[in-house]
Amino acid sequence: MATFKNSVQLLGRLGADAVIRTSVNGSNYCMVNLATNISRKKGNGEQLQVTHWHTITIWGPLCEEMRKYGTKGSLWLIQGILTNRKYEDREGETKYKCEVRADMLMYLAPASVGNQATV
Repeated sequence: MATFKNSVQLLGRLGADAVIRTSVNGSNYCMVNLATNISRKKGNGEQLQVTHWHTITIWGPLCEEMRKYGTKGSLWLIQGILTNRKYEDREGETKYKCEVRADMLMYLAPASVGNQATV
């Protein structure tokens, strides 16, 4: 029987400075938004660049890397798995959100290096 793997690898820039929080059980965690870009050709041959935003959840010791270098626009390589989170919004309605739970982070460059609009 085949084994299927849940694995995600993203290369992108942070949308805001990382903020480290502490959970009720005392574990450090951080949630950041990562922008990735893809280019497509339109029917007329013109290049179109589309930005996708991904919510990344980081737990434990990996948060230290974000604490040091996680500034808006910084370039990161992130590996992890897709997870689905269920929560209630302010109106009490049940919502679901797909997130990436990071298990590897690699800081590549600060925001000042390269064009922030291009990943």
